[in-house]
Amino acid sequence: MREGGGPIRAIGNARRAWSERRGLLVVVEDADGLRGVGEASPLPGYSPDSLDAVRAALAAWSRRPLGLEASDALRSAVLASESIPPGLPSARFAAETACLDLLARRSGRPMHALLAARLGTRVADAVPVAALGTLDDLEAAEALIARGVTTLKLKIGRSGRFSDELEALRRLRSEFGGGIDLRLDANGVWTAGEARSRLADLASIRPALVEEPTNDWAGLLASPDLPDVPLALDESLQRCADPADVRPWLDHPCVSAVVVKPTTLGGLGAGLRWIEAARAAGLEIVVSHCFEGPVAFAALRALALACGPTASAAGLGRHAGLDAWPAVDLGGAIGPIHAADLPGTGLTDDAVERLLAAGR
Repeated sequence: MREGGGPIRAIGNARRAWSERRGLLVVVEDADGLRGVGEASPLPGYSPDSLDAVRAALAAWSRRPLGLEASDALRSAVLASESIPPGLPSARFAAETACLDLLARRSGRPMHALLAARLGTRVADAVPVAALGTLDDLEAAEALIARGVTTLKLKIGRSGRFSDELEALRRLRSEFGGGIDLRLDANGVWTAGEARSRLADLASIRPALVEEPTNDWAGLLASPDLPDVPLALDESLQRCADPADVRPWLDHPCVSAVVVKPTTLGGLGAGLRWIEAARAAGLEIVVSHCFEGPVAFAALRALALACGPTASAAGLGRHAGLDAWPAVDLGGAIGPIHAADLPGTGLTDDAVERLLAAGR
């Protein structure tokens, strides 16, 4: 287990900002010296777990026999992580990723192929990504669009700033018309009543999605005459033990998508359960990150590819959190994600060596 990360260009949402990212790299190795690598990078103040708790849990987990079986690689990887408390989702994600990476490399298959087999999908040849912009720098956002970005994700909901945010969004919509999808994320900062009012104002912008407008989904979805704006569930899923618990939300006509972040939901196995529930409800699936490093990022890209040819733009554009790690080729900075035949997560042995060497 190695720790890595460091200072980064500040990133944030309406609630807080981060100027440093730290995480743990987890390595599992078989008798033949073949290795699988996972990453645990809980985001302080956002993830339900802490780096210290994750470190202790993974240290205890590392002393247990794994008993990995190639016949059902994903199930074997999930079972191998069950001793890790469910309240430490990034630890489970790291353990499952490392085990599945090892089994995929052992079989010579890409991780996205194993995940797609579990979902019963055909791996997408390519998945578009949503690039993260900021309403404080519209020129940078416009530059992303000029480089070919067709889905722009923007954080909204800062205290006392909604009028400014709305004006900036109107400028983008006026300038680019329907040629750009604007995906907005409020990170649950509004009450149900505030969210309903803000959504009415945002309707004219024609957002592709508004992610997590409130953490009071029951209150919002019970509102009469809810504005016709497509909504996406995100952080609220962290408090749900089972997708069946929120089936009424998934079936609501205003809910259009589920944002899947395995590092906060409980790992790859938990992420797949949400993907299956979203598919059953006819919803879009948006695989997204929590500003993790390259190992987690590579696993999330594999999951996005496994969602199939109709996959929505993934929330996996390059982000500042990657800057805290040694440079690793993850494809284009703004996507799309392309399927490759490299085994495991797709990280080369050289890339893994550089990442491990940078840890301590």
